Amino acid sequence: MKIRLEVRAGSALLIGALAFCSAACGSDDNGFSGNYNTQTSNPQGTRPGASLPTGYRGMGALSNGLIGNLALTVGSDAVTTGTLTVVDPGLSARLSEQIYPVSGTTDSNTSVFSVTGSGGDLGAFNISGMLPDEEAPSIYVITTAGGQTFSGILRTGLLDSDAAAHSRIINGGQVLNFQFNPLNGYNGVNPPIGNTPVFGGVYTTGSFNSNTLLIALTQPGTAPGNYRLLNVGVNTHGNPIKLGTYPLVTSSSADGAFFNLTDMTGPNINAAWAPSSRSSGSITLNMITSTQAEMDYNFQNVGPNTRTPGGAQGSFNVSGRVHVTFGP
Repeated sequence: MKIRLEVRAGSALLIGALAFCSAACGSDDNGFSGNYNTQTSNPQGTRPGASLPTGYRGMGALSNGLIGNLALTVGSDAVTTGTLTVVDPGLSARLSEQIYPVSGTTDSNTSVFSVTGSGGDLGAFNISGMLPDEEAPSIYVITTAGGQTFSGILRTGLLDSDAAAHSRIINGGQVLNFQFNPLNGYNGVNPPIGNTPVFGGVYTTGSFNSNTLLIALTQPGTAPGNYRLLNVGVNTHGNPIKLGTYPLVTSSSADGAFFNLTDMTGPNINAAWAPSSRSSGSITLNMITSTQAEMDYNFQNVGPNTRTPGGAQGSFNVSGRVHVTFGP
């Protein structure tokens, strides 16, 4: 079972060069660091110094139709261990599984984790991201020693059996009418993405408390291992995702839209921006079927994400339309 390590923008075979949930977390004026761009504390969210849930399950597409399943456990000492299991959906698990042990640590203050492993066609690799909370997924990045990347969606163990059977991976798409207006000394790349970023993300439906359309757009940078990630999407709580307009969420229990932008080199955050109490905006979901979706998004005054490391400065307004297709 050969895994071809390459990144191709818009490829139906690979979700690559992608995302990271500190990019999926909001810039919170009141110390919340869960997976929403909100200013209201979440009793279920992860706060600095709080105890973390222990079990997490993830899934992401690799090349040639292969799937990577990630399992992580975080110990009380923040030691993080688990496995990355590569499977061919066309074969029985017994015949197709390649299991790679991973180990590393999690920062209990930020929920950022980093684990490493090695084996098979992957060679040496790092997996990094931010742990999700009980209500919303996060995204992790697999970076190989050669600089190639894959990505996947991570959920708490609480939601694993409920959500995994109802998830469709985003495997391609198109960026339309992207508009980016930097403000107040914005120090990031302008524009942060081009017309052909790498597409990733997930559409989860039928969950008892968390239905999500999460679109991740990644633009490789010019420096080795550098990329910029834009996350945009909708999350609902036990309600179906329907056509219509979703405002930027203002509490962790509200149905609504989220957005964030992160500049990274390998597993390291260079700068991150996310909405705060000073931001506004919404997403209008124009179409969603079992095979594709389309949304318009418009967000104003998106500023530095204070819950992540990095040297972000300034703010921006951003708008556009994105059309995505779903894989298995």
